[in-house]
Amino acid sequence: MKQYADKSRYFLLPVIVLTGLLGVVMWLQAATPIFVRPGGDDTLCNGTVNVDYSPGVAPDCAVAAIQTGIDLVDIGGEVQVAAGIYTETITLNKSLTLLGPQADVDPRTTAALRTPGSANEAILDGNGATHAVNLEANNITINGLEITNCSNDCINLLASPQCSNIVIKYVILHNIADEAIQLRNSLDSVLDHNLAFDVAGDGFTMSNSLTRNATITNNEVYASSSPDAAIQIDEGGGIVRVENN
Repeated sequence: MKQYADKSRYFLLPVIVLTGLLGVVMWLQAATPIFVRPGGDDTLCNGTVNVDYSPGVAPDCAVAAIQTGIDLVDIGGEVQVAAGIYTETITLNKSLTLLGPQADVDPRTTAALRTPGSANEAILDGNGATHAVNLEANNITINGLEITNCSNDCINLLASPQCSNIVIKYVILHNIADEAIQLRNSLDSVLDHNLAFDVAGDGFTMSNSLTRNATITNNEVYASSSPDAAIQIDEGGGIVRVENN
């Protein structure tokens, strides 16, 4: 009996240690969704609760920067951005959904439901940067934001690597020195119910011979200075459906 008891103690030890390690791993991996608010804190908050920072609630409070929310969120999770102004550029390098407070609310002028620059919008201000949003992963959705003030393509997908299932919808884009959205190498991407104005280049561009199976529907572009088109599709290697724009 003594020998059996000794073995039991040695058997339980790694189980206890393993359980403890799993607890540490789960604590280190931020839960989804992650919340972003102008009154959050990137150092003292973990982004798990949709409230402003205060000493009484930390660390269970929102972060202040959209990029911090992206860095914290699990792959496939949601970053929920509250109304306010966020002066930064962001890189989406994992599969996720980026939701603004106006998700699924039609921004087009004919709908008359949203006002650019209003207090109801989550405004990503690129502050004159080349790109406000860089896309570097598959399965990304951007829904219900306002994005402005870029010196080149405001939402940008480079030619390499190819990214699939990029969905950009219900987004307002303006004050842009080139294209509002430039997807150079995308597969099965969707641009739907977006509004672009005050753009020097095309509103939306699908380029590169590897771009395939894109859907561009229900968008509005005005005040574009482009000599080419409001929506430009060049060198496309596959089907692009363009309807009701």
